[in-house]
Amino acid sequence: MKLNRVKFRGFGRWVDQEFRFEKGINLVEAPNEAGKSTLVQGILALWFGSKKEGSLLRKKADWYDRYLPWESDQYGGEIEYVLNEDRYRLIRNLILKKESEQLINLTYAKDVTNDYQMDRKKDHRFLETKLKLSGESFRQIACLNSITLGQEKNRQLQHHDAMMVEKLKNATNQSGHIDVQATITEITKQINDLGTIKAEGKRIAQLNKSIEEKKASLDFLKEKYTQYHQEKATLIRTQLICHNLETKLKEYRVYEEGLKQEEKLQYEITHLQSILNPFKEKVAQYQKKWAEIQKLKEELEKAKPPHFVQYEEYYELVQNQKRRRELESAIEEMSIRLQENKVSIAEITNQQDGSFPFDWEKAQTVLYQLKEFSKLDVQNQELLDHLELNMKEDAPLTELQKDLNKLDELRREEASYRTKKKVLNHQIAIKIEKDSEPLLDSSNGMKWFYFSVVGFIITLYVMIKIPLAFIFPAILTYYTITKWSRLREGSVLQNEKDLEKFSDLQYDVKNLDDKLCVNFQKQDNLLNKWNVKTVDDLYRKRDLHQDASRVREQGKRVLAHNEAEMNRIRYEVEHWMSPYVNQIPQFEVDKYMLLTQSIIDEQYQKKVEFSRLETERRQIEEDLNHSQMRLQACMHFLNDWKVRYGEDRLEQVKFWLEQQDIQNQLSIRLEEHEKQFQDIERIYTAEKWKERYEDISLQIKEIEQRLAKLKHNRLDISDQPHAGQALKKQLEEEKQRLNQIEGSLSKLSEWVEDISKIETEINVAQRELDALNEERDLLICVKNTLLESVGEVKDQLLPQIVPHANFWIDKITDGRYQEIFLQSGNQIKMDTVVPETGENKSIEHLSRGTIDQMFFAFRLGLVQYYSEQTSTPLPLFLDDCFIHFDELRMRKALILLGELSKEHQIMICTCQSRERKLLEEMRIKFHSIHI
Repeated sequence: MKLNRVKFRGFGRWVDQEFRFEKGINLVEAPNEAGKSTLVQGILALWFGSKKEGSLLRKKADWYDRYLPWESDQYGGEIEYVLNEDRYRLIRNLILKKESEQLINLTYAKDVTNDYQMDRKKDHRFLETKLKLSGESFRQIACLNSITLGQEKNRQLQHHDAMMVEKLKNATNQSGHIDVQATITEITKQINDLGTIKAEGKRIAQLNKSIEEKKASLDFLKEKYTQYHQEKATLIRTQLICHNLETKLKEYRVYEEGLKQEEKLQYEITHLQSILNPFKEKVAQYQKKWAEIQKLKEELEKAKPPHFVQYEEYYELVQNQKRRRELESAIEEMSIRLQENKVSIAEITNQQDGSFPFDWEKAQTVLYQLKEFSKLDVQNQELLDHLELNMKEDAPLTELQKDLNKLDELRREEASYRTKKKVLNHQIAIKIEKDSEPLLDSSNGMKWFYFSVVGFIITLYVMIKIPLAFIFPAILTYYTITKWSRLREGSVLQNEKDLEKFSDLQYDVKNLDDKLCVNFQKQDNLLNKWNVKTVDDLYRKRDLHQDASRVREQGKRVLAHNEAEMNRIRYEVEHWMSPYVNQIPQFEVDKYMLLTQSIIDEQYQKKVEFSRLETERRQIEEDLNHSQMRLQACMHFLNDWKVRYGEDRLEQVKFWLEQQDIQNQLSIRLEEHEKQFQDIERIYTAEKWKERYEDISLQIKEIEQRLAKLKHNRLDISDQPHAGQALKKQLEEEKQRLNQIEGSLSKLSEWVEDISKIETEINVAQRELDALNEERDLLICVKNTLLESVGEVKDQLLPQIVPHANFWIDKITDGRYQEIFLQSGNQIKMDTVVPETGENKSIEHLSRGTIDQMFFAFRLGLVQYYSEQTSTPLPLFLDDCFIHFDELRMRKALILLGELSKEHQIMICTCQSRERKLLEEMRIKFHSIHI
């Protein structure tokens, strides 16, 4: 059984949502509260419906209200699946009292709903009939989650008794210890102690009586409380009315003066509005009709099929496809019969004409080869035992080589960082050495400085000795001083630039130091990962792994050589034996040796009906040729159809026909709308609807502006009476009424003080009563479940499931625990053999993780058993059932699921990413679905 597609019209949060599934493992990844459990429940609901099982009446299932659509009035959808090589589409409406279901066989394009009779609930029970399983049985077998595995308690059961019920429930499902008779007695006692509403003196009846008395008292007080608030609201309204009447009495005269003018303007607006409304409706009708025409054109374009097909052509295609399948089946059957006939004739011919004489020497050679085969088998077993003792996974060696490559890359990166740092340090040293020199260390700067000093001395000397001649040396001295000053300023600026460059170099050196620290940390992490101190140790560790791998490869080569030799011997023996036996048995050395001895005695058999077989062969060949000619004609038609339309799937061609019908209907509607639009458009143009509408609207707007200005200039007292005497009389009546209400309020206030206290007491008592009723219902449910199912589980189901469970337990524990033992009686007890002691121990003495593994394997055995019983591989739904598995147990569980997925479709719902990572790492194929 394989699920292909599910589409929800409405189910919980899923509205108009479609999901597709593939063979094997389907991984559904989504965070919590994203709708994974809703998806699984929706699939089961579409398969098995919304009726409550186990009830003779049409009642809704317990989950029905919880998954009502959030944003849709449709409740249901459609689901496509493959069962017994036929594809089906099941369409189901889950709305209460409006349920409908339709089953279509997509393989034959046929509605098969009426092929299934209705039960008393008016359900066809499609899958129940095919699988021989009810919906609840399917859910218990094929659906696993964290609660099913026993990792969480049911949070709705808060009391000790409820915890006991949950424990019994899990024990029944998980093969723990249960004392059935004592448990049923205890549950019956608790049910009797709780009683019912009509059982006087019991807890539930007493509590219900107390609640009824308090409710009667509360109803009386609520009537007084309602009356109190009504009187209080009346008091406030009366006070407000008095205030308004006093105000309106003052404003009345002002209001009456402007009322007449407003009534006149309002009359004009009403008159113009009565003229405008017909035009407004006509314009709206014109625009609406135009929009409808455009919408129909768009729908007509969307509904246009790629090809136009006649119904006669479609029916002819259906008949030819059906005829092709029938002819192919008949040809295959006749080919098998012809081949069997030829084999029989060949055997008879060989026996009659002696074309295959029996070779005694070859028979002795075969016996000798069988003995050699036995020796090689013993040698292979010894090699396998030796390889299993020294076998290690190749994954650590691959991972070690990857880490060595990473380490080499990190060392090259380290060398690069060191080289860059060395260059930067050299530049910094040069800069420091340069900055330690004097400001004017350059030869040019000092030269001009010395010239300035000498020129100044010469100028002083000439000015003393020859005053009139000092101008020339003074000019030269000024020039040298100016030159020296400019050189000094340029040097200062250069030093500032060099200082900025020096800071950049220091920042680069710091960055390189940080990168080196990160590099060292990565290298240390890699060395610590493999528990070594140096890179050489890591290389030595890799060499040790490689040596071990070479030893294993050598053993494998010897093993492969022996296997090849054994296969050769097996092939030669079977080849020699094939002429003398009708069907070669499974290869066993002892059996083949006995069979070889018996062949000598079976060479002289009687010749049988050669003539009859020859006649039968000719008849079959004639029928086969005739069927092949008909098949060629059928295939010629189908090929022509494929070339003409490019598609021969019946559902697609049928979809084209539906599109053609829709297009024809839309075309008729479009013609009617266009004709109506043309009539409206002629009147629209002739009577100038739009222009007249705009003119009247403009007049109304001008009058409304005048009316608004008039209302703005006066007070709004339109709700006042039309006479001042009436206002005065009304004011006196309201004041008298006000005095009466105040007296009534003073009396009612004494009754409403105890309402909140009584309401609190009723709520507390009601919650206690609901808890007792829920507890009683759960106890009754557990009692009935124990009485109905424990006998079947102990006497029939478990002994048949145990061999399947042993197979998966052996795999998931790597052979440590190979089988389980069940002891029945008043208790169901699961034991296993402890490898260290060889004793039978209850699984309760094992670790929590091992118990989870065994139960998981037990459930896989249950799925496998029921799949064999129904001759259909059931799909498996896993909803966050590995949240408490560590990585090692998760890896083993996924390996088992990978093997199981060869025959079963598996859906894994998870809120984590480790399942996907492990599947990718182990290269297990899966189909990913993200929600």
